[in-house]
Amino acid sequence: LRVLVVESSYGVGGLAGSGARWGVEYDRYAYAVGLLHEGIASWLGLDLGALLHEPEPSWVDVYEGEVYLRWWRDRERLMRELEGFGAARGFAELAEAVEEAWRCLEARGLLLTPLPPSLAEAAEALESCRRGLGWIFEAPSRRVLSAHLPEELWASVLYPIFFDSSGFVLAYFMRRGNVWAQPRRGMASVSSAIASRLAEAGGELLTGVRVERVVVERGRAAGVLLEGGRLVRSRVVVYAASVLSLPQLLGDEAPDLLGREAVGRLMSLAESKHYVTRVDIYLDRPPRPPRGEGWRGVPLYASWGSRGGGEITYASLVRGSRGGVHLVQFSGVVFEPGEEALRELVPGIEDARVLEVVVRDWRSQVRYGNPSGDPNHVPMHDEYLFDRRPLPGWAPYRTPVPCLYHGSASSYPGGQVTGIPGFNAAIRVLLDLGVRVAEGPVPRRVVEARAAEEREPAWRAREACA
Repeated sequence: LRVLVVESSYGVGGLAGSGARWGVEYDRYAYAVGLLHEGIASWLGLDLGALLHEPEPSWVDVYEGEVYLRWWRDRERLMRELEGFGAARGFAELAEAVEEAWRCLEARGLLLTPLPPSLAEAAEALESCRRGLGWIFEAPSRRVLSAHLPEELWASVLYPIFFDSSGFVLAYFMRRGNVWAQPRRGMASVSSAIASRLAEAGGELLTGVRVERVVVERGRAAGVLLEGGRLVRSRVVVYAASVLSLPQLLGDEAPDLLGREAVGRLMSLAESKHYVTRVDIYLDRPPRPPRGEGWRGVPLYASWGSRGGGEITYASLVRGSRGGVHLVQFSGVVFEPGEEALRELVPGIEDARVLEVVVRDWRSQVRYGNPSGDPNHVPMHDEYLFDRRPLPGWAPYRTPVPCLYHGSASSYPGGQVTGIPGFNAAIRVLLDLGVRVAEGPVPRRVVEARAAEEREPAWRAREACA
């Protein structure tokens, strides 16, 4: 198979890419790596040690400008830290159960899979691995949290908007033990490393060209129409942006091709704007975030106060500055994103002169195919999890349009930088076309056995996409 990747930006990565201002490189929206699947990274030949900045502690909770909690990579130091909250034993039990749950799902072929499971199927698999383990997915996140941690620490492991979602969401964000890392040279360095593997494998990459339309002929996807009128024909099309933008690429025929109910649902989600705001703060001198004895590198910070709350990266402290300009990036909720509020909310910038503040909300994500601004594309709430993600009937990475697939944060298992949806979509395409998959992060026999459990595929790709 010949593979062509079409990217509208001039640099790879889209929202997981970078740009430059004042001569300083900034991350567009993705800024941390904590859920990238190590098996996929290893299989692709990515050297995560060279790509990622892994400080100690990994990140720090700050409340009203004061250090509240440090999330150490070293387990013994973390346990001593959590003992001050009476949470060491509870967190250890929760982290062990989460790790066991993911090992179980992987062994059963339910994570790296061409056929996403239902919630009931996933919980049943966990129960078969250990009695009582399935409860983690079946119970709301707040019940799982209340059984292990004092309420004052809940927001340190899961955003409050997910407290009433399935415990799967809690386990999802804790998959690496609540430890995160930053790219050494910006998110684009991770995307570029993957693009290099594409080139080595004989694939092609076309950047700086926007896809105007997914071309549908005789009821099946037949390629894409690029800006300027160039038509690229293909046996299959894999759509890797938010599915909320997919109706636009199908034009007036979208309701007939995807179904009127599906299009209505996608349009409704696209109109519910996500509240996350991205703020870039350019300074004339290095920021001075709170540091402590025994710290190594520059951690991520989570800052909370009366002005709002969110996560902060001190980009120029990790990557260096240019021309004396330093960059701090905030991502979260700030009620009045003016300089006064930011000085209260972002520690370490009190003594620096602010050269510029750049505020980007959901509207700046529209050009990257993410109209709602949700970093997970489709909400990580119960009605959009497991085999209902992104919509019921779309779970096996197929859309209702034959030969048109999806593989992004919209797809199972969910958002953030994981690599899993794209990997699973590629496996789905290969199996549908009758190509035997190679041995990879999950044994071939496990993939094939899981694929064989699908009873009635929506359409037969081997015939439709010939």
